[in-house]
Amino acid sequence: SRLQAQIDYTAISDPYYFQDFSSNLIANQDTDRHLDQKASVRWRGDHFTAEAGVHAYELASVSYLTPYERLPYFNLSGSAPGEPGGLRFDYQAQWTHFDRDLDRSPFFNVDGDPEVRRDARQNGLNAVTGSRLHLEPSVSLPLRASWGFLEPKVKYAYTSYQLDLDQVRSDHSLLNKSPSRQVPIYSINGGLYFDRPTTLFGKNYTQTLEPRLFYLYVPYRDQRDSPLFD
Repeated sequence: SRLQAQIDYTAISDPYYFQDFSSNLIANQDTDRHLDQKASVRWRGDHFTAEAGVHAYELASVSYLTPYERLPYFNLSGSAPGEPGGLRFDYQAQWTHFDRDLDRSPFFNVDGDPEVRRDARQNGLNAVTGSRLHLEPSVSLPLRASWGFLEPKVKYAYTSYQLDLDQVRSDHSLLNKSPSRQVPIYSINGGLYFDRPTTLFGKNYTQTLEPRLFYLYVPYRDQRDSPLFD
């Protein structure tokens, strides 16, 4: 089917639920102990895949940091039809709005004593919300033969942010509301195939040796003014 839809929703009555019952039901959840609440729709075309969705979380413990939620996100990836001159053109595009409501009020631990939430310690870039646009076109030249392959590839990664500083308690003038980065990425992927017939315990086999070399170069970019949303 070209059209796919997915819903994954888990909820609890309150963030003290697992604490009150001393339950290990979330032992297989991610390390920050968040419960997924997400829905998405995906369409698979002949040369592209498009997806739209939302991904929220519910805290399973009051002692953990409120995560960023993707409300909403849009993904588009694919490749140009055909390979003119043997060149392959691929692309990825993603737009996401990251949001979260920090709860700076104290909580009560298992002993009934008040404690400061991790949310209350978030400031500066750790407290911003906003949207992110990521574009990643690439061009490669796949070369294949019976004895091996070689694929040089050039990729351009562009990321830009539009930040909301409403929850930031420090001086807003120290933060860039629209940081961006531009990174050219170069790679070469190559390998050889060595096959020979062999016999073992009276049975015929084909022995294969496939050495491979992958080189990747990503130049350094200072990203200290960019938030860590995910």
